[in-house]
Amino acid sequence: MQWSQPATGNNDMTKQAILTAYKRTPAITLIEGEAAGSYIAKAGVRPALERFRRTFIWVEGKYVLVLDDIRAPEKVKIDWLMQGHSITTTDAAANKYKLVAKSNDSAAFNIVADKAFTVDFRTSTADDHGNVLGHRQLVLTADADKLRVAGVYAPWGGDYTVKADWSNPSTAKITVLKDGRETDGWQWQTSVGMNPSSIRNAAGNFAVTNADKAPAP
Repeated sequence: MQWSQPATGNNDMTKQAILTAYKRTPAITLIEGEAAGSYIAKAGVRPALERFRRTFIWVEGKYVLVLDDIRAPEKVKIDWLMQGHSITTTDAAANKYKLVAKSNDSAAFNIVADKAFTVDFRTSTADDHGNVLGHRQLVLTADADKLRVAGVYAPWGGDYTVKADWSNPSTAKITVLKDGRETDGWQWQTSVGMNPSSIRNAAGNFAVTNADKAPAP
């Protein structure tokens, strides 16, 4: 057996991504990581990202909520990607899609962002030992120096959608709806430095603070 080394050039993979927070309860699991180190500067193409913070909130048996906080030192073209064996559009105007696996298992998802964006599809360049896998890739593109994205995914089925109040630049109210009716609310405050984001649900039974910071690697 050999270790896989996907990074190219003189890159330290231990600095490409780290966990920033982890919390588990019987009904909800949250894990958060920082991956800006994977998006280094390319001369004449782009500056290094200052932040790519991603938070997964797994609500057992209901949905998975994914929150992204992306920051660059200047206005750039940001491509937010989702890929899988197949991606179908269920409601383009509402940004509702469905991931479909090779086994035909599927999960519907809905995405919103705090900046205007366009959506396109292309064939992914992902390969297996040089053989292109032919995965479908959804590309959400925004011209911005900062971008927040919220997405809700329904691996257990059901018609879940998400909406967000982005009126504050550092906090957001995220609402998850099922069949058009509000089912859960989340308050999301983006973090400073390597501290975890501050996240709590409207029900008052789940919150993430600095006390939930993941231990240093």
